[in-house]
Amino acid sequence: MNDFLKRIKGKCISFEYYGNGDITTGVEIKSIIENVDYFKQLYEDFPLVNLSSFEDYCIYLIFRKFALYKDIIPMLAKDEYKVIIDEFSDEAKTKIEAVNIGDVIRFINDHIAEIFETELEITGIKHVTLDLIAKYKNGISEEVYMWLCSSYDYLLLDRFENFESIFEKYPDLFDSIFTTGKYQEINKLREETVFNIFSRIYQKKCSPLRPTVDRVVSVLAKDILEMCENANENNAMIVNRTFQRFYTCLTKIKSPIVNIFVPVKKKMELLLNESLKNNGIEFKYEIPTSQIIELWEKQEQWEVRMITLTHAGKVLENGNITLYSRIEVEGDSEKNWIDMIATNMNNDEYYTFSLQEKLSIIATIESGTFLALMQKRETYSELINMVMSVIKFVSEQFGCDEERLDLDVKILDSYLQMCMVETKKPRETDIALCYGASMFICALIDKIMRILYVNEAGVDQYIDIEKLSIGQTLNPHDQIMKDYFGEKHIKHLAFFLNKDGVKERNIGFNYRNSLAHWTIDPNEVNKGLVAQLMWLFTDIINTIFIHFLNHIKLE
Repeated sequence: MNDFLKRIKGKCISFEYYGNGDITTGVEIKSIIENVDYFKQLYEDFPLVNLSSFEDYCIYLIFRKFALYKDIIPMLAKDEYKVIIDEFSDEAKTKIEAVNIGDVIRFINDHIAEIFETELEITGIKHVTLDLIAKYKNGISEEVYMWLCSSYDYLLLDRFENFESIFEKYPDLFDSIFTTGKYQEINKLREETVFNIFSRIYQKKCSPLRPTVDRVVSVLAKDILEMCENANENNAMIVNRTFQRFYTCLTKIKSPIVNIFVPVKKKMELLLNESLKNNGIEFKYEIPTSQIIELWEKQEQWEVRMITLTHAGKVLENGNITLYSRIEVEGDSEKNWIDMIATNMNNDEYYTFSLQEKLSIIATIESGTFLALMQKRETYSELINMVMSVIKFVSEQFGCDEERLDLDVKILDSYLQMCMVETKKPRETDIALCYGASMFICALIDKIMRILYVNEAGVDQYIDIEKLSIGQTLNPHDQIMKDYFGEKHIKHLAFFLNKDGVKERNIGFNYRNSLAHWTIDPNEVNKGLVAQLMWLFTDIINTIFIHFLNHIKLE
């Protein structure tokens, strides 16, 4: 590791800039404000005159990132912090402007292997370099693209939109990625990505990449035809998924080869039906609400009663009990039949159809329990009192009495009582009351998550809490929040309250935004929705509650 990287090691700095909506940026800002003299000394000790070494390139990337901190200034909590970061980013900008962009491009052209293959403890250099290559792609040499195609072809295909014009300029490069055109090769490059690229290429009438597509498709057709001919009931789901993707691609590119697969399509449909008939899964669930509440009422300690509303205990090998949220349902280790067939539901490799079904089922069970609790005067009174006790405890631990969370619970109580009271009222009135309660619960979740976010990251004195949104506090990619809740937990909360997804955050119920922007179906705004949001709110405050308790044992 070079001298410069040794200096920033352990200072929470990476090469990649995550933007003002990510907690990682907040942690970096905190580190700079608390060590501003240390970081400013870097400008003195490592003057950036030119790019003559790998260390110079690292310095350039880090200073370039420092210059981008300008856009986080409006989120800072105090004027003095704004001045520090403003001056700090301005100085970084001055430093990098001394380096000609042509020099940066030349360095990448001459040292691409060193940049990508040097092992560093500071993360993100490949990603940032690829960003620079995409931005200044016309200045990057053909040799660099040749090297990337031979060593990191999947990265270029993942960013095909950025590099399509380069592949069109050097069609042999694109062709070199597909050495054999065999299915095994396509599968390694991720078949879905490849088929989407092929379809995109054929949207242009005169794309120079079409010959490669035609060559690969003709070879691939033989492999997939053989796969379909050898398919049986045990692997029909997997083979059918590949076949459907390929068949869709052939249709989009209007390949005559598609005619060969018309009878195959019928065969696969018959085989799939047989497989479903013999190996199908029936979803059948009964919600034991009365039994759940009966068991709950038998718990003597109120803390245990409260926690068991959302969490369960698991005995470890050493005899200790660990608590986990019941929202942390596991997906199937192997995809079942329902994940292999087409569905109108958005899904990806994590949020499979079957996992979304499980999440919906657990939500139905939990919200059913909360609804039963809230519709019975005695249990409702106990529930709201326990919520108040937890909120007061959490507020005290956070040291945020000024946030008046206890008053928020009293307002929540009023909302819940208005919408849960069983009286004869027009449906529109019921929707209005349930909407008010639902929206307030979302706002309360937003507030609690903001308080947790800035406290857990230790940036509460630096970042203005009012500038944070639920999209940031429920971002499953934020490492600090992921560590606090657990990866599945934070992802599944985002699934209901916001949206999530592996590549794009476009999967989930998005309750918070659909309520705020009134894009939700009014018929879905009912007591069941209120109960579901109360379950999610209780899950969050219970998780925080558990973090502050030393030991809780479920009797």
